[in-house]
Amino acid sequence: MLSFTQFVEERSVDPVRLAQRTARRYGKRKSFGKWEKVQKGGHIPLSGYDGRKVAAVSARHAGVEERSSPTAFKDAHTATRMRISDLKPTQKYVETHDTDKLSRKIHNLSPDHIQVVTHKGEHYIADGHHAVMAAKMRGDTHVDVTHVDLDKFPKR
Repeated sequence: MLSFTQFVEERSVDPVRLAQRTARRYGKRKSFGKWEKVQKGGHIPLSGYDGRKVAAVSARHAGVEERSSPTAFKDAHTATRMRISDLKPTQKYVETHDTDKLSRKIHNLSPDHIQVVTHKGEHYIADGHHAVMAAKMRGDTHVDVTHVDLDKFPKR
């Protein structure tokens, strides 16, 4: 647990350096599976990742998009504001190697590419993991997303 002084120091540091330090502190895993080898300190692991649920979400998302007309599927997407703590990742980690890219993400206060899908009542990040992580590092509690609720589409 951070003391109040440490918390204040974390907020006053350069966000890129904070991301790199976070990666060094929490990214001690050397492997995320048989094929995914990563460099120590080059990533931030995302808690809440569940491969089986992600596979189910991906399959449902692809099925809904395939069966729906392009306009109906596009019209189902709505712009909304969601709590970051309610979002679940669909990837195992966020890479921190490219400091220029990371800096742009951290300083972009209103990214428009974050896509979230809801499946069985849970919200999953389909695109925009870096932007969500950057918002979290800035101390934001909510983020603007493009959302589609897969539960509203009929099953086969």
